[in-house]
Parts: sequence; structure tokens; C-alpha cells
Amino acid sequence: MKFKNKLSVLILILVGLVSAMALTGIVTNIVMIFEVAPNVLKIIIHVLLALCCGAILGVGLSIIFKSYYKIDKGILIKTMGVFKEYVNLAKVTEICRFTDKHALVLYDDVSYIVVNIPESDFDKFITAIREVNPDIAYDCKSDK
Repeated sequence: MKFKNKLSVLILILVGLVSAMALTGIVTNIVMIFEVAPNVLKIIIHVLLALCCGAILGVGLSIIFKSYYKIDKGILIKTMGVFKEYVNLAKVTEICRFTDKHALVLYDDVSYIVVNIPESDFDKFITAIREVNPDIAYDCKSDK
């Protein structure tokens, strides 16, 4: 089961700025390729710089358009673009829903993970997690 990651405004702004800078780098290096046309070494350098900027742009866009949580075979897979994090649900001991901050947190014995999904999906997410591991305790807390 997949759940869309709710990206914060700050992350969207930062990824947007990095993507805009990468796009500027691509355009600038393509223009520079034509300006240094007879010099093969400089052409190679600008082609490589344009490719690096393209890779940065690809990572930025993948974070915006490919961010989700997936529950598969007892594993919670947190995907944020090309980056993935795996959480073994058998080790999760508690799910805590903080009502004032609209946050959902999974705890195990040594760490925790904050789940950034729309609040309307909290109940479906909790149900899906507890289907995999019914021993997980569920608690709803107020931050007041």
C-alpha cells in the first residue's frame, strides 16, 4: 500500500531553488559550449558540467514527484526521490499520533521516524501498519 509523502513548504522552496540553479547551470554551460567551440578540452568540461547540473535537476524533480511511503512484505519503504529508507515493521513498538502538531511518529527500541503524510491518511496508514504487526501499540497524544 502506498501513501503520498506530504512535503513541507520549506522543502518545496529549497528543492525549487536548487532545481532553478541547476537549470541555469545547464543553459549556461550549453551556451558556453558554443562560445569555446574550437577548444576541445573546454567543450568537454562544459558538457560534463551540464550533465552534472542535469543530474542535480533530476534529483530535485524526483524528490518533488516521487516521494511516498510504501508498506511491502513487513517493510516500510520511505522513498524521497532517488533516496530510500527501510524500516522493519517487526521492530516497531509504538505509533504515536500527536494531535496538535498533526504528526505521526513510529518508535522502535532505539530510534523513531516521523511520517509526513496527509492527516486524512493517518487512519489508513495506522491500520495498514498494524495489519503487518498487530503488537504495535497505538497512542494519541496532545502536545498541550
